[in-house]
Amino acid sequence: MRIGNLVVKIPPGASLSELDAKVREGEIAGYRQDGDQVIIELTPRSDVEKLKALALPRPSLGVWQKLSQVLIPPQREETCAPEYLKLRAWQVAGGVVGGALTYCGATMLFNSQQASFPNGQGIAMAGAWNSYVGLAANTAASMTVARKGDVDPKRVALYAGLWSTANTFAQYAAAAYLPAQHLPTSLALNVSGAFSGNLGGSAGTHVANHMVVEHARGTVGAINGNQDRFAGLLGTPLGIGVQYACSAAHLNPTLAPIAILGSALLFCNLQQINAMRFESVDRLQLEKLVGSLLEGQEPESVKPSGLLGTIKEVFAPPPEQEGAIKHLSSAGPLLQEERVSMLASEDYLVGQAGLVFRQNCGVNSLIRGTAHALMLKKCESLKDLAEKASPGKGELLLTELSYRALPGGSSWKDQLSLKGWHIHPTKLQVGVEQKWRGKPYQVEAISAKDLQELLANPSLDGLKAVMKGSPLL
Repeated sequence: MRIGNLVVKIPPGASLSELDAKVREGEIAGYRQDGDQVIIELTPRSDVEKLKALALPRPSLGVWQKLSQVLIPPQREETCAPEYLKLRAWQVAGGVVGGALTYCGATMLFNSQQASFPNGQGIAMAGAWNSYVGLAANTAASMTVARKGDVDPKRVALYAGLWSTANTFAQYAAAAYLPAQHLPTSLALNVSGAFSGNLGGSAGTHVANHMVVEHARGTVGAINGNQDRFAGLLGTPLGIGVQYACSAAHLNPTLAPIAILGSALLFCNLQQINAMRFESVDRLQLEKLVGSLLEGQEPESVKPSGLLGTIKEVFAPPPEQEGAIKHLSSAGPLLQEERVSMLASEDYLVGQAGLVFRQNCGVNSLIRGTAHALMLKKCESLKDLAEKASPGKGELLLTELSYRALPGGSSWKDQLSLKGWHIHPTKLQVGVEQKWRGKPYQVEAISAKDLQELLANPSLDGLKAVMKGSPLL
């Protein structure tokens, strides 16, 4: 219940993100900005004195506030997923530990090179061989395993992280126990690293896109780069500190730091996946999520499962489930001229026979096609009336009716992404080889209210009224 408005004059550059939180929590009913003033709609729960504090001059920024502008994305609450800071914290921590591990292992690798090659020419030739082999391995990996990251990025990211950590352990173990075999071990690990790197890179692209809404990806990407550069500055001091601590504790000054830092890196990799709310949907989950959006409800978020639960789910993923919508393996049953023209601007066809998508359709098409199929199911009770209104074409008429009532849903993709869901045609196993396009015709949208009234009180006249102008009548 609203009990009035409060007008507050805000200083230049003031953030209103806390007002967004107050709206979500019901402390205020809403707000709107007009120049340097904010008009706040109050509720009985509003703390007027705290709201007036928005007008107070802001103190000059301290060192941490200035540093946070370089390291924290602006308007993070609006542009980034809720788990952004937690995930990036573990990623940066992994970068610091990885830098320390590289420093501690540098001596071992240098000794291995000296034991394997009598002069600098041999080291240079080994580097050339590694470059050529790495180029071939990366090319092969990009053509094979890289596409796996499209299907289930969360699990692939963990697989790649564990694989990369295992490569690091193997590299230093070989340098310690087989120092004279530097070239064969480096070539083998170069190939292995190329495949793990391509797996992680393909999954990482999806993860990065999921974490940030589309229009802010450039800005947040630059901020992430700043975070990684600061992490690079801390790796060497950490490595020196760990080596000193191991020496002071009378541990092996070469192997002990590798074991300690390697274990820490493995822990950071696992925590990254634990922090990541990023689950690939199957057909049943997609139907549930889109159904919530059609009803005007907030879609369900991916639930955190804890570190052990995450590891279990990654290595024992839940079985995929089919929904109520039938997905066709061929577009043949739906290739009527009227249907193709009706859905000419879409990458799907739908009817009572089922739903079919074109190959390489986008996420918006997957969501919209699923929404249309669900809307069509809601209209099945009008089947007899539709056949009376358009003899022989009643099913097409219901397809057009549900299409006219379909909400825009242009922001649904970002909503589901920020809730932690990943939608991809390969995972959903959709897309047929057949292609189709037709000459489009315009259909007039009808409101959800009009459709609900027709479903509640079905009549032939009511159906013809809402379908006025249809070429099927």
